[in-house]
Amino acid sequence: MVEGIKEAFDRASKKHGEFPECKYKGLAIITEELGELSQSILDGESSERQKSEAIDIIIGCLRFIKKHYEMT
Repeated sequence: MVEGIKEAFDRASKKHGEFPECKYKGLAIITEELGELSQSILDGESSERQKSEAIDIIIGCLRFIKKHYEMT
């Protein structure tokens, strides 16, 4: 699972570029991802889709931490 997270992190960084400097914009990204997971659950989408949305939240949080708290 950890390898999957690392791969997803790298894909997101490449696809979306640098994470926003503004913490509020970063929070908005994470909140949007949470909303997508919530909608996926409410719509009864597949477990795989829900898992994908949950991973997107993790990736957003990791990118937030890396940008604002110098995680390497």
